[in-house]
Amino acid sequence: MSSITKSVETLLKKYKVTHPPVRVEDIAEGENVDVVFVAFEGGASDRIHGFYDHDEKKIYVNAADSAEEKQYTIAHELGHHVLHAEYAASEGYVPRLKHEVDTVQEREADDFATRLLVPSSFAPMYADLFSDREMQEMFLVTSDMLKVAKKTF
Repeated sequence: MSSITKSVETLLKKYKVTHPPVRVEDIAEGENVDVVFVAFEGGASDRIHGFYDHDEKKIYVNAADSAEEKQYTIAHELGHHVLHAEYAASEGYVPRLKHEVDTVQEREADDFATRLLVPSSFAPMYADLFSDREMQEMFLVTSDMLKVAKKTF
């Protein structure tokens, strides 16, 4: 079992998550990370989904994004908090942009977010009973997010 999977399962167990949707904002707050929804200015809203401020222990989320993107951004940035404290505090840290940034840390945060939002511990049961569209609504994820998640179980 990977360290990412272990970290996710630890959080799911700690917060007694047994059914969708996973309340990632509540998990972040429980981990002493504040979630702040902001209106980015000057075109930044078109470029940034959000970012994690390591020093302030805050996740800033683009208020203009869809509910699914907000949920994913919180989960992704929480992944940086859990997995990448040094990276998140460094000059090299990259916000969650609306175009892909391909680094090890970003791929790991994406994997963390996917596994947290659509947990392999109970999501397969839903996949047997519901259509993909119904699962997207239940888990509050996009079709692309669900496709990636289904590869983990």
